Amino acid sequence: MTDRPEITQELRPSRFRCIGLATACAVMGVVCFHLWFNGTDNAWVAGSFMVAGAVFFIFHLAPGAYALWLDSKGFSVAEMYTVKRYAWPEVTEFLVRRGFLGHYVEFQHIAPDTGEAHRVVLNETYGFKPVEMARLLNDRRKQTSAPKTGERRKVWRSRNC
Repeated sequence: MTDRPEITQELRPSRFRCIGLATACAVMGVVCFHLWFNGTDNAWVAGSFMVAGAVFFIFHLAPGAYALWLDSKGFSVAEMYTVKRYAWPEVTEFLVRRGFLGHYVEFQHIAPDTGEAHRVVLNETYGFKPVEMARLLNDRRKQTSAPKTGERRKVWRSRNC
């Protein structure tokens, strides 16, 4: 039998956001195709991209296509049915960064075999604001790294200056 961690929380993309973006892309696609039918030569190119964007955003709602599963040992991220697993001790603090299209959550994954850190960006915030998403993940990370009851921990006292 496989040793699968118990899932304690599952985050899925926001239905409201995905349907809203898909609708906006579909409307823009229809406008572009309307312009193309009325004589604008290359409006079909933009219309095609908009329709592809509408399909892409609706695809976010397909079961298992995009999700984040949190458990006591780590978390799994599914993007386009590709699932990547990260253990809590192998990730650094989750940070909010500003990108070209807005804010996003990122962290460093430290490979256990090589010790190299790789930057990982969470492309979806699952209906949370990026700051709230980073806070949620940091809280879960801290909970699992806290010492267990009865465990002794070395405490380094600060010097009073």
